Amino acid sequence: MSKLVMLCLLVLAVAVCLPPSMAVTTWIKAKSATCSVVCKRNHMEASVAGIYHGHTPYYVCASDTDSGMEAGINLEPEGSDSPLINYVNKVSKACLLDESGDLQTDYMCLCGQ
Repeated sequence: MSKLVMLCLLVLAVAVCLPPSMAVTTWIKAKSATCSVVCKRNHMEASVAGIYHGHTPYYVCASDTDSGMEAGINLEPEGSDSPLINYVNKVSKACLLDESGDLQTDYMCLCGQ
């Protein structure tokens, strides 16, 4: 399955699972900031994909790679008590791509209203 199809399926899954208040979503350029900060600056909320170590939310992000758009996650360091806090801090300023495992600092966050 192509990365673009996977990205579209991820966006669709997030949109279907979002509460009605977040039914409108958009991609916003992150510039190496945590998705929660990027979305708040635009009066929106970051789309949460799950919880890392039971405490730290991770957000939906994507980056344009040589083979097209690739989905990934961006971690929230604020308030994290993860035993891997150094890793959390590193991934909070990048998008950890699903397919390749690369950390991209040029990425977009999925934000909703």
